[in-house]
Amino acid sequence: VTFTRASQFFAYTTEFIGVASDGGYYAGNIVSDVDGQTYALIVSDGSGDSVQTGAGTFQWRTSNTALSQAQTLSDGKSVMDHIVANETLSNFPAFEWIQNNLNAGSGLNGYTDWYLPARDELELIYRHFKPTTQSNNDDTRTTSGFGGDGATYGTNNSSDPNGAGYTSSNPSQTSIASFQSGGADALEANSYWSSTEKDASYSWVQYFNNGFQYYGNKDVSIRVRAVRRVAL
Repeated sequence: VTFTRASQFFAYTTEFIGVASDGGYYAGNIVSDVDGQTYALIVSDGSGDSVQTGAGTFQWRTSNTALSQAQTLSDGKSVMDHIVANETLSNFPAFEWIQNNLNAGSGLNGYTDWYLPARDELELIYRHFKPTTQSNNDDTRTTSGFGGDGATYGTNNSSDPNGAGYTSSNPSQTSIASFQSGGADALEANSYWSSTEKDASYSWVQYFNNGFQYYGNKDVSIRVRAVRRVAL
């Protein structure tokens, strides 16, 4: 005999953002630019954060070398799967940490399909789990490289519903106490890697203090936060 607790019955819609589910917390919906499928994005708790766990920061790649399979704005799972199956994992420390620590054995909270989020997936996490009360940066993204659309920071055409560019006050600090600065599940008020490549030398990052969307050298060590997803 099996049963489902009442707390597990909820729709993957905006009013349920932040509900604990599927091994983490529901962060919103994202449409893959690889397979066109809509997914519920699940952000890990503090145990899926490299800094929160004391593991520190990691390089995206040990060299500034192109990876065309990482040119996706909304399907970090495809990047993770490619690297695990086709590349030397030790050359991709951020991905390696997730694979060897969160996907090993029975996996983090019972799941073994955690991955590094793509740029628009990571943006959705900032939008709904912003840890700080700091004003947002409402400048515009670069116009160079993959993803260089010149749009206002936070513009997210991959999320469902689409996300508008940030204003200084929107998004505001999350109302979820454990994700506020200093909380057990909070992201650091600093930069996190996405799995999205900008060009051979750089990959996109999201700043969790003010929403700044920029890029970092792949061989620089930056924070890592894992996600998983559920097909809708």
